[in-house]
Amino acid sequence: MINISQLSTVLDRFSRRERIIFYASVVFVALALIDRLLVSPALDKIASLESNITDKKEIIQKDLHFIYLKKGIEKEASSYAGYFKKEASYDEGMNAFLKLIEDIARRSSIDLLNIRPAGVKAEKGIVKYYVDLNCRGRMEQIILFIYRIESAKKILTIDKVTISAQEEGSSVAQCRLTVSGLSIP
Repeated sequence: MINISQLSTVLDRFSRRERIIFYASVVFVALALIDRLLVSPALDKIASLESNITDKKEIIQKDLHFIYLKKGIEKEASSYAGYFKKEASYDEGMNAFLKLIEDIARRSSIDLLNIRPAGVKAEKGIVKYYVDLNCRGRMEQIILFIYRIESAKKILTIDKVTISAQEEGSSVAQCRLTVSGLSIP
């Protein structure tokens, strides 16, 4: 430990200019130590906290935007919910698909002559059902039937269509269709 009386005798031997330089050096070293030990870590911590606060504010702003849009998103999602109805098995899915086609035919006043499953394909999480059908009706009814298939709530497409007159001069036509429908199991 430094003895104050010894330090005092050493300082007494210094000239006035040397004492000023000594005291200035001590103050400079003390300020440098205070800066390195106290001020710089505190300022670094404050800058880090401010950066974190800014990042959190940006995240909160994005979250608030999504919360604001939540009702609109839920409404939009509910309008597409019918497309994502999960089927329990291929057979149940095919039965539901056949029932949907029969219902559309009944609402369109079409006579279904023959309806049979044409297969099931499963690819990348999507199941595609195929149905071949023969039907009979007036041309307006057939067009309405095709329109209702294409605009159904489930994703249905007509892959192949053949329409022919049942008899020459008759208003009744016969139609052969291949219809496919998508489902997400």
